Amino acid sequence: MKKKFGVLLFLVLAVLSASASQETNAIARVVKGISIPIKIMTPSQGKGPFPVVFNVHGGGWNGGTATEVPPPSLPPDSKILCDKLGIIYVGLAYRCKAEGTFQDAMEDLSASIAWFEARADQFHADTNRIGLTGGSAGTPLSALLAEEMPACKTYVGLFGVYDFLNNTNSLFPDAEASKIYGLETPEAKRAGSAYYNLRAHPPATLLFHGAHDILINPQQSVRFGDKLKAQGAVVEVTIYPNANHGYYSPRNPEEFKDSTLKIAKLYSQYLTQTPFDSAGLATELDKMLASYFPLVEIPPKAVVGLWKGKRDQLEFLADGTGKSTHLRGKTKPFTYEISGGAINVTMDQITTKYFMQKDQRAIYFIYPDGRFAGRKEPFGKGTVLDE
Repeated sequence: MKKKFGVLLFLVLAVLSASASQETNAIARVVKGISIPIKIMTPSQGKGPFPVVFNVHGGGWNGGTATEVPPPSLPPDSKILCDKLGIIYVGLAYRCKAEGTFQDAMEDLSASIAWFEARADQFHADTNRIGLTGGSAGTPLSALLAEEMPACKTYVGLFGVYDFLNNTNSLFPDAEASKIYGLETPEAKRAGSAYYNLRAHPPATLLFHGAHDILINPQQSVRFGDKLKAQGAVVEVTIYPNANHGYYSPRNPEEFKDSTLKIAKLYSQYLTQTPFDSAGLATELDKMLASYFPLVEIPPKAVVGLWKGKRDQLEFLADGTGKSTHLRGKTKPFTYEISGGAINVTMDQITTKYFMQKDQRAIYFIYPDGRFAGRKEPFGKGTVLDE
């Protein structure tokens, strides 16, 4: 892996409002006129050198244009564990379907890692203690990187695909996406599958999945975990019975807490190599997530008003009636009644049960079946909620 790649075009430091950690945004590479950005979060305390976790974003390899890639992102645990454990988090970007192929993406990711390693002293980083993580479409890329990097001590895969050759029970990637992204032939599928490209001593690994996930079948995590164990790796596979794809967010507080505690334990054991206060972290997570649990008794006054979702908005009136308006402008009337911790909304003779968060900032329904079974659809009071 080359140590110098690209030209630093800009460097911006900003203090995160939700954390004392510092965030750095830069350009790690320019290829064929396309800038490949990088995002770096560094701890606010301690002198280092700090271990590093590289994150590869998901998104179905969608987004971006012929001249611009989707932005890098950091995993949900970063704002909690960066300062808590003393870990540098690095978000990596790459060419997706609009700009390149799977192989192009691997080249972008490797080049971005090389860019960071060349500046390790600047960020007080220990590049001998590396972790890789990725979610959804970012897992095949991140899992391959984890097997290629001898310094990689840990891998965390979230609802991922690791074997493109045996993935018929998943909706992603479909034949069209595979063709566009250069994964059409059996040879390309094998080369892009971490399942067939394990190193002699794979990193300690956590794999997470939701049992309701049909976008990427949970057997992908189960089978990959078995293959890693057969190779001698330390592996834990967690399948959450009520979760779907993309579950890892505070909106799923129970699963979010459990995943974050397991990730913190992994990093403490294999990256920082120092003990951490697991009970204290659990208490902090409980406080942070308390507002996301549902109210047991919903106050009628809290329901009245406008609630906005990504595709629809609901307006509740005090007389038990309301209207639903789709973003395209189509409006339908409904009636509702509140029963304990549920708002029962009846529209077109179909009743949907909504719940309200304890902080009263959101209401949501849970898909009962189908592709989105178990997933929460949130509506914010007067504004669309950020994920």
